Amino acid sequence: MKKKGIIKLLVVFGVCSCIKTDDYKNDRNCLSHNAITANTTFANVKSMYNGTLMQIHDDLIIEGYVNSSDEGGNIYGSLYIQESVKGPTEGFEVNIDLQDCYLFYPLGQKVAIQLKNLYLDKVHGVFKLGGIYKSPYGTVSVGRLPRAMIVAHIFNYCDDVSGIEPVKTTIPDIDESMLSTLIVLDSIQVADESQGLPYAEEKETTERILMDCDGNTITMRNSGYANFQPEYLPEGGGSVTAVLSKYRDEYQLYIRDLFDVDFKGDYLDCGYVNESDQVIISEIADPENNSSDMNGRFIELSNIGDENVNLEGWELRRYTNSNPDYSSVIDLSGIIIESQSSIVIAADEVDFESVFGFLADMEGGSGSAAGSNGDDNMVLVDLAGTKVDVFGIPGEDGSDTSHDFENGKAFRRLSVRKGNSVYDPAEWIITTPQTAPFDFNPRSRD
Repeated sequence: MKKKGIIKLLVVFGVCSCIKTDDYKNDRNCLSHNAITANTTFANVKSMYNGTLMQIHDDLIIEGYVNSSDEGGNIYGSLYIQESVKGPTEGFEVNIDLQDCYLFYPLGQKVAIQLKNLYLDKVHGVFKLGGIYKSPYGTVSVGRLPRAMIVAHIFNYCDDVSGIEPVKTTIPDIDESMLSTLIVLDSIQVADESQGLPYAEEKETTERILMDCDGNTITMRNSGYANFQPEYLPEGGGSVTAVLSKYRDEYQLYIRDLFDVDFKGDYLDCGYVNESDQVIISEIADPENNSSDMNGRFIELSNIGDENVNLEGWELRRYTNSNPDYSSVIDLSGIIIESQSSIVIAADEVDFESVFGFLADMEGGSGSAAGSNGDDNMVLVDLAGTKVDVFGIPGEDGSDTSHDFENGKAFRRLSVRKGNSVYDPAEWIITTPQTAPFDFNPRSRD
């Protein structure tokens, strides 16, 4: 049936064809460039997009290179095409209903796509081509092109299969021009929260987190049906080659098989550690002259150890008044606190700069640990959820207690050399009243 359909197609186009036979699995029909030629570009097709699902009615043809493969079972129902073998700036996700499509459209294959009657949409920044899918609820979207229609729209050229050269980039430099193209990230490793886990949970799409030495992270999205699903994520660091996609505002990586993950035995020497008991809460401020018009409240964290600490996944929690459960969380991810240094988290960074004359390291908000009015309790936890340091007693209102710093400050004694998971009033100096800026010295342990 396949051969008859393809022969009929060639008669319709009135062109010559050639057959390349590498082995039985890779037998495929192909066309010469004289038979079908691109008459537009990826960029021109994308410029036609009107902001909603649309059908292409013009007789347009694009050509590009296959950069994906479903042989490993991680990519299914989609063929990713990029405009060139090297340095592409445009790509498409083509939805097709074809199992084992790598046998027909192998990695590096140059293809032509007849766009007339296909549907085009942009989903989470990703341009998609395909058929149409109508949900039971009446909504429509780009769907998988039926198998019988694939041969009328996607054609292999008879060129030799090319080696796709992935674009080298970094996590911060990723942008939408790279979507649906093949990229490679060097000097990354599995983030702490994903270490020791399999690539995916069985029969579940699973997200695993990769990170670089600066604490930047990106999601690797793995299928629960992939051939490598039960394999454990590798130790060490190295490079990952993947097709770039996006879901909502989050870039995601689709590896094709385990050869795309090239990690060595050693973790990256990033110049920091991820665990430490020497990051402490060192000062909390509720100035007497604080007001709704000028909020000078802040909380200071200090690294009193000799190693830089990456706070990826760490949290600073506030337990308001006598509440036994925390009411707010400051996510400290993205911060690397250097040894023998401090960071300041302001309740309001604009007001803080006006009061103290320099920018805080981050803004926590008035309802956070940085915005306490003196009778709240704070807990610093690391990536594993372990209590690293505590101020006050969660569940106890701080008013008229040893941890009441209303209209003043709580300052950690310089003799303290590590965090404490249980509040010890002997480690603190509570002073009230205190006026900002003169009675405070944020970002300094003097």
